[in-house]
Amino acid sequence: MSIDDLPDNATVIRGGPMTAANVIRRARKDQWRLGLLGISAFAGSSPETTVAELVELGEIPHAVLNRSTVGRIREVGFVIRRFGRWPHCTIDLGDDADEDAAARLVAAFDQPEPTPKTGDPT
Repeated sequence: MSIDDLPDNATVIRGGPMTAANVIRRARKDQWRLGLLGISAFAGSSPETTVAELVELGEIPHAVLNRSTVGRIREVGFVIRRFGRWPHCTIDLGDDADEDAAARLVAAFDQPEPTPKTGDPT
């Protein structure tokens, strides 16, 4: 399955605090490694992929995570690209990684929630 085939209702998570300033800082810091302005996230391949599975597969160390869906991220104008080992992906911010773009992306995610422990069914 290509990343373009991900269903709109598939879950996407990003670990750690997520503010517009953090998004811009991280995107600029990783630009050399990624080859684009983007931030790391983890996306399920179907709506049945749980947050707990994404946390375990992505080895997310953060105490909190932010949850969205592929469709919500696409709706605010961003592209999700595969990068690295599944379920890792990159949310491509395009050429406009400014405060407005970052705020739009942050708004596409729910409020931070505690990261489930491995084996938690959520």
